Amino acid sequence: MELQAKQIWIALSIVCGAAAYIFYLRGIYQRHLKPHCFSWLLGGLMTWIAFAAQIQDHAGLGKWTNFFTAFMCSLIGVLAIKYGEKNITKTDWCALIGCLFCILLWVVTDDPTLSIILLVIIDVGTMYPTYRKTYHKPSEESALTASLNALKFILGFMALDKYTISSALFLLTNVLLCGGSAMLILHRRAQVLRSKK
Repeated sequence: MELQAKQIWIALSIVCGAAAYIFYLRGIYQRHLKPHCFSWLLGGLMTWIAFAAQIQDHAGLGKWTNFFTAFMCSLIGVLAIKYGEKNITKTDWCALIGCLFCILLWVVTDDPTLSIILLVIIDVGTMYPTYRKTYHKPSEESALTASLNALKFILGFMALDKYTISSALFLLTNVLLCGGSAMLILHRRAQVLRSKK
Protein backbone atom coordinates (compact mmCIF):
# COMPACT_ATOMS: atom_id res chain seq x y z
CA MET A 1 0.00 0.00 0.00
CA GLU A 2 2.80 2.43 0.90
CA LEU A 3 4.62 1.79 -2.41
CA GLN A 4 1.41 2.48 -4.31
CA ALA A 5 1.02 5.83 -2.50
CA LYS A 6 4.66 6.72 -3.32
CA GLN A 7 4.00 5.89 -6.97
CA ILE A 8 0.98 8.21 -6.98
CA TRP A 9 2.99 11.02 -5.35
CA ILE A 10 5.84 10.75 -7.86
CA ALA A 11 3.42 10.56 -10.80
CA LEU A 12 1.66 13.70 -9.59
CA SER A 13 5.03 15.38 -9.05
CA ILE A 14 6.10 14.69 -12.63
CA VAL A 15 2.70 15.84 -13.98
CA CYS A 16 3.01 19.14 -12.04
CA GLY A 17 6.56 19.56 -13.30
CA ALA A 18 5.57 18.80 -16.88
CA ALA A 19 2.74 21.35 -16.72
CA ALA A 20 5.08 23.95 -15.20
CA TYR A 21 7.71 23.49 -17.86
CA ILE A 22 5.21 23.37 -20.74
CA PHE A 23 3.90 26.78 -19.64
CA TYR A 24 7.43 28.09 -19.24
CA LEU A 25 8.70 26.76 -22.57
CA ARG A 26 5.64 28.20 -24.29
CA GLY A 27 6.42 31.57 -22.68
CA ILE A 28 10.01 31.41 -23.92
CA TYR A 29 8.81 30.49 -27.42
CA GLN A 30 6.35 33.43 -27.36
CA ARG A 31 9.21 35.66 -26.15
CA HIS A 32 7.42 37.04 -23.09
CA LEU A 33 9.39 34.96 -20.56
CA LYS A 34 13.15 35.50 -20.41
CA PRO A 35 14.98 33.04 -18.19
CA HIS A 36 18.33 33.99 -16.66
CA CYS A 37 20.90 31.51 -17.99
CA PHE A 38 23.04 31.60 -14.83
CA SER A 39 20.14 30.51 -12.61
CA TRP A 40 18.89 27.80 -14.93
CA LEU A 41 22.26 26.29 -15.89
CA LEU A 42 23.58 26.29 -12.33
CA GLY A 43 20.20 25.13 -11.03
CA GLY A 44 20.37 22.22 -13.46
CA LEU A 45 23.87 21.34 -12.34
CA MET A 46 22.89 21.49 -8.65
CA THR A 47 19.85 19.33 -9.29
CA TRP A 48 21.90 16.69 -11.16
CA ILE A 49 24.21 16.56 -8.14
CA ALA A 50 21.26 16.31 -5.73
CA PHE A 51 19.83 13.49 -7.86
CA ALA A 52 23.16 11.65 -7.64
CA ALA A 53 23.20 12.15 -3.85
CA GLN A 54 19.67 10.76 -3.62
CA ILE A 55 20.70 7.67 -5.60
CA GLN A 56 23.60 7.15 -3.20
CA ASP A 57 21.25 7.63 -0.22
CA HIS A 58 18.63 5.19 -1.64
CA ALA A 59 15.97 7.91 -1.57
CA GLY A 60 13.43 5.89 -3.53
CA LEU A 61 10.95 7.20 -6.06
CA GLY A 62 11.24 10.81 -4.85
CA LYS A 63 14.59 11.11 -6.60
CA TRP A 64 12.83 11.15 -9.98
CA THR A 65 11.53 14.64 -9.21
CA ASN A 66 15.14 15.84 -9.19
CA PHE A 67 16.00 13.86 -12.35
CA PHE A 68 13.12 15.46 -14.26
CA THR A 69 13.92 18.90 -12.84
CA ALA A 70 17.63 18.62 -13.66
CA PHE A 71 16.85 17.68 -17.26
CA MET A 72 14.38 20.54 -17.71
CA CYS A 73 16.58 23.14 -15.96
CA SER A 74 19.47 22.15 -18.22
CA LEU A 75 17.25 22.45 -21.30
CA ILE A 76 15.90 25.86 -20.25
CA GLY A 77 19.42 26.99 -19.35
CA VAL A 78 20.60 26.21 -22.88
CA LEU A 79 17.57 28.01 -24.34
CA ALA A 80 18.24 30.96 -22.02
CA ILE A 81 21.62 31.52 -23.64
CA LYS A 82 19.83 32.49 -26.85
CA TYR A 83 16.37 33.63 -25.70
CA GLY A 84 16.89 34.66 -22.09
CA GLU A 85 17.87 37.71 -20.08
CA LYS A 86 20.71 39.64 -21.68
CA ASN A 87 21.35 42.08 -18.81
CA ILE A 88 23.98 40.19 -16.79
CA THR A 89 25.08 42.39 -13.87
CA LYS A 90 28.23 42.39 -11.73
CA THR A 91 26.23 40.90 -8.86
CA ASP A 92 25.09 38.08 -11.18
CA TRP A 93 28.75 37.35 -11.91
CA CYS A 94 29.52 37.46 -8.17
CA ALA A 95 26.72 34.94 -7.55
CA LEU A 96 28.12 32.72 -10.32
CA ILE A 97 31.66 32.88 -8.93
CA GLY A 98 30.38 32.22 -5.40
CA CYS A 99 28.41 29.19 -6.61
CA LEU A 100 31.41 27.83 -8.52
CA PHE A 101 33.56 28.27 -5.39
CA CYS A 102 30.97 26.37 -3.34
CA ILE A 103 30.95 23.62 -5.98
CA LEU A 104 34.71 23.29 -5.47
CA LEU A 105 34.14 23.01 -1.70
CA TRP A 106 31.41 20.44 -2.33
CA VAL A 107 33.76 18.33 -4.48
CA VAL A 108 36.47 18.19 -1.79
CA THR A 109 34.02 17.51 1.05
CA ASP A 110 33.83 13.86 1.99
CA ASP A 111 30.87 14.19 4.37
CA PRO A 112 27.51 13.54 2.59
CA THR A 113 25.52 15.67 5.05
CA LEU A 114 27.92 18.61 4.76
CA SER A 115 27.93 18.13 0.99
CA ILE A 116 24.15 18.43 0.70
CA ILE A 117 24.16 21.49 2.99
CA LEU A 118 26.76 23.13 0.73
CA LEU A 119 24.68 22.11 -2.28
CA VAL A 120 21.62 23.83 -0.81
CA ILE A 121 23.66 26.99 -0.15
CA ILE A 122 24.81 26.92 -3.77
CA ASP A 123 21.25 26.34 -4.96
CA VAL A 124 20.01 29.37 -3.01
CA GLY A 125 22.82 31.41 -4.59
CA THR A 126 21.84 30.28 -8.08
CA MET A 127 18.43 31.87 -7.60
CA TYR A 128 19.86 35.35 -6.95
CA PRO A 129 20.08 36.37 -10.64
CA THR A 130 16.48 35.29 -11.25
CA TYR A 131 15.20 37.01 -8.10
CA ARG A 132 17.06 40.21 -9.08
CA LYS A 133 15.67 40.10 -12.60
CA THR A 134 12.17 39.28 -11.33
CA TYR A 135 12.24 42.29 -9.02
CA HIS A 136 12.96 44.62 -11.95
CA LYS A 137 11.02 42.75 -14.67
CA PRO A 138 8.26 40.70 -12.99
CA SER A 139 6.37 40.21 -16.24
CA GLU A 140 9.28 38.16 -17.63
CA GLU A 141 8.78 35.31 -15.15
CA SER A 142 5.88 32.93 -14.54
CA ALA A 143 4.15 32.74 -11.15
CA LEU A 144 2.24 29.69 -12.40
CA THR A 145 5.44 27.83 -13.26
CA ALA A 146 7.01 28.72 -9.90
CA SER A 147 3.88 27.60 -8.02
CA LEU A 148 3.62 24.32 -9.91
CA ASN A 149 7.31 23.68 -9.27
CA ALA A 150 6.83 24.26 -5.53
CA LEU A 151 3.98 21.72 -5.61
CA LYS A 152 6.16 19.34 -7.66
CA PHE A 153 8.86 19.42 -4.97
CA ILE A 154 6.30 18.85 -2.17
CA LEU A 155 4.97 15.79 -4.00
CA GLY A 156 8.52 14.56 -4.67
CA PHE A 157 9.25 14.90 -0.95
CA MET A 158 6.19 12.78 -0.16
CA ALA A 159 7.46 10.06 -2.54
CA LEU A 160 10.79 9.63 -0.73
CA ASP A 161 11.45 6.23 0.85
CA LYS A 162 13.37 7.76 3.73
CA TYR A 163 13.74 11.25 5.09
CA THR A 164 17.35 12.25 5.68
CA ILE A 165 19.22 15.47 5.13
CA SER A 166 20.72 13.95 1.98
CA SER A 167 17.39 12.90 0.52
CA ALA A 168 15.03 15.66 1.69
CA LEU A 169 16.81 18.97 2.29
CA PHE A 170 17.26 19.87 -1.39
CA LEU A 171 13.59 19.19 -2.17
CA LEU A 172 12.36 21.21 0.80
CA THR A 173 14.68 24.10 -0.02
CA ASN A 174 13.26 24.20 -3.53
CA VAL A 175 9.71 24.29 -2.16
CA LEU A 176 10.70 27.52 -0.41
CA LEU A 177 12.68 28.93 -3.37
CA CYS A 178 9.90 28.27 -5.89
CA GLY A 179 7.16 29.41 -3.53
CA GLY A 180 9.15 32.55 -2.74
CA SER A 181 9.66 33.19 -6.43
CA ALA A 182 5.91 32.93 -7.10
CA MET A 183 5.16 35.36 -4.27
CA LEU A 184 7.83 37.81 -5.48
CA ILE A 185 6.47 37.72 -9.04
CA LEU A 186 2.89 38.37 -7.90
CA HIS A 187 3.91 41.06 -5.40
CA ARG A 188 6.08 42.94 -7.90
CA ARG A 189 3.43 42.72 -10.64
CA ALA A 190 0.88 44.23 -8.24
CA GLN A 191 3.33 47.02 -7.34
CA VAL A 192 4.01 47.75 -11.01
CA LEU A 193 0.26 47.88 -11.76
CA ARG A 194 -0.37 50.27 -8.84
CA SER A 195 2.46 52.55 -9.93
CA LYS A 196 0.97 52.85 -13.44
CA LYS A 197 -2.36 54.12 -12.09
